[in-house]
Amino acid sequence: KLQLQIFVGSGFFVSIIPIVLYATDNQIFLSYFIFFLIGIVISTGLLAHTYVNVASKTRKALFVKRRDPTIDEDVETSPLIKQIREESASYAVFTVNFTYILLFMFFAFYLFRPYEIPSYIHYLASTSLPALITLGVGRFY
Repeated sequence: KLQLQIFVGSGFFVSIIPIVLYATDNQIFLSYFIFFLIGIVISTGLLAHTYVNVASKTRKALFVKRRDPTIDEDVETSPLIKQIREESASYAVFTVNFTYILLFMFFAFYLFRPYEIPSYIHYLASTSLPALITLGVGRFY
């Protein structure tokens, strides 16, 4: 499904952003490549799952809010349904990405910064924990 591909692609793109901060030195990147890969896979999966949850919840809320009960039309081919799908997907991508990036910055630059943590553990914690928290927070959007 196209929407799922967009969600996975967006999650992958957002998961790659933190690598710019951690892999400025090629030697660090090559030494811990597997940890970067694990962080990308975990974050991408959790973010894609969160996008689907938020979009589904938003789609249902928008459909109830905008549906005209006096008009009986085919649900799947309705222009309203197509518009609601696009809006809910856009909303999900925006809110989830915003939450993830804010949490990532909090973890990477504030919470874990004062501790002497190995860079690969710092990276995994700074990318995976925000994705996990975003998954939980996504239930309340």
